[in-house]
Amino acid sequence: MKSERNNRFFLDTSAFFKEYHDEEGSVFVHEIFEQTKHGEAVICISLLTISEVLNALDKIRKRRIISDYECRIIAEGILSDIVELTKTGRFEIHDVTAAIIRASWDLILTNHLSAIDAIQVVTAQGSGADLFLAADRYLLSQASDICLRTWNVEENL
Repeated sequence: MKSERNNRFFLDTSAFFKEYHDEEGSVFVHEIFEQTKHGEAVICISLLTISEVLNALDKIRKRRIISDYECRIIAEGILSDIVELTKTGRFEIHDVTAAIIRASWDLILTNHLSAIDAIQVVTAQGSGADLFLAADRYLLSQASDICLRTWNVEENL
């Protein structure tokens, strides 16, 4: 995926995690991170994404896909990357506010999204992102229905 200079990408946890755990779609997320490091893109995430990605990392550790040591090293890398990229102004962490939580309720009841997914979608709407990226077809279809441009990182463009 080739982006134009200064594109803003909102990464759901399912997309963000692919930067740190190679799986289907990782190559596209790696490219977005590289573009961000070179000042050609901005990555936006919800504050919740950090907890969710650490939880996903812990789950693969518990399933013994990675060792305790590997888990600790990857977690340190994730947090270090977040700190470094945030300093450049090319990585934005959007707080979860009471207004975001209240706005998510309608998506939960109307679009049948989980609370976390609804919060991610509302946060993406407010982030000014050009594209909402995830690896969850249902989430992407619901985000698209409310007028977000979406892309499934596990599918080719």
